[in-house]
Amino acid sequence: RESATRAPGDRAVLASLTVPGSRSAVPLGLSICYDLRFPELYRHLAVQGARILAVPSAFTARTGREHWLALLKARAIENLAYVVAANQFGSGGEGIDTYGRSAIIDPWGTALALCPDGEGWASAVLDLERQETIRRGFPALRHMRMDLFLKAAPIEKKGGTGTWFASVDPWSPRPVPQAFYVIKQLPPKSDPQALLLLLRLDHTKSL
Repeated sequence: RESATRAPGDRAVLASLTVPGSRSAVPLGLSICYDLRFPELYRHLAVQGARILAVPSAFTARTGREHWLALLKARAIENLAYVVAANQFGSGGEGIDTYGRSAIIDPWGTALALCPDGEGWASAVLDLERQETIRRGFPALRHMRMDLFLKAAPIEKKGGTGTWFASVDPWSPRPVPQAFYVIKQLPPKSDPQALLLLLRLDHTKSL
């Protein structure tokens, strides 16, 4: 069991990707493979402003064949966000076969790139202006009942009680860049932190 050698995190993490030549940044929500089964984490990241959701993974072949792409697409569609998911492929030292099929999914649930079996690369341009258009035209995130979540989803934190959701509106229109992502699918012996490779962010308009 993974829990015998790995400990869960104690908070959701939102990183800022600096766009070269710009004073603004693209919010990136961080997660790993098992997190895919907990949609509330991704909704929390989206409410905090995440435009892209990163999911470096070691998703197993047994569950991956049925669940991997379905979960990636669900998290993208639910949050109208890009999902960038690098997954290991092959047999590891622990005797677990991993599924591969690293993928980049757009906010409408379309797979922009998908790795075949074996080592490989997936790359795609993440059109954040189109994402803004989708969010304005299909405002499901604006229609979320925050009052119900605030009542139903308290969480305990060290030193006090908090909630998953903030009373902010991150969906207001604003100028956005394009992000160009390339990910590499590696075998299980590789460093998990190397699975997601951000090569560059290109901005198309001054922010």
